[in-house]
Amino acid sequence: MQASVKNAGLFATYIMLTLITPATLTTPSLADVKLHLRVNISDDDTLIQDLISAAQATVEHDCNLSLGTTTWKETFPEFPVFRSLHPWWSELRHEKIYPLKRPLQSVTSVQYYDINTNVLTTLDPSLYIVETPFKLPGVIAPLTFCFPLTWTRDDAVTVTYVAGFATMPSVAIQVIKLLVEGWYYARENQVASQLEAATQRLLSQLNTSGYPG
Repeated sequence: MQASVKNAGLFATYIMLTLITPATLTTPSLADVKLHLRVNISDDDTLIQDLISAAQATVEHDCNLSLGTTTWKETFPEFPVFRSLHPWWSELRHEKIYPLKRPLQSVTSVQYYDINTNVLTTLDPSLYIVETPFKLPGVIAPLTFCFPLTWTRDDAVTVTYVAGFATMPSVAIQVIKLLVEGWYYARENQVASQLEAATQRLLSQLNTSGYPG
């Protein structure tokens, strides 16, 4: 899967996000969701499993999360930089890299095309620090003043990393169950609208810097 994302900031840049290794999600299970739905027949098992997969994808998309362990690659035209706009001096300083998918587990590599040779080079891990604070988005920060300068090209920098939860948060499991319930019983408009309100409240909890549960 590939997606082009505009990274907001003082100097916005377009990032190509590519899923390298997808997660195999087993939570919540078909049996758990059927219990939540109070369904005890197997006639709709395929439909319910499809709804579970759709609900998991919805949560990941709306909250920019990886519910299971996944490997991602982000490609962008340069390292994030801050350029001073002050009329009396000029300053260029590299900013931290904030991987798009959360939570960050580890960084596999940071690669760039050298400004002098246009050769793909792997940045020495000793030149940057990876921060993976509990329940917070991850950060890749240079230990020196800045990252290396790069050749001018759309794919000048590539960051490969692992993101996702080792154990899915309970609030995410509840959101998935409520989404499935709302879609499964969509013909009952009143029930669906009540579930929609509850689901949005839980999604707002997940779509923050912390991950409850």
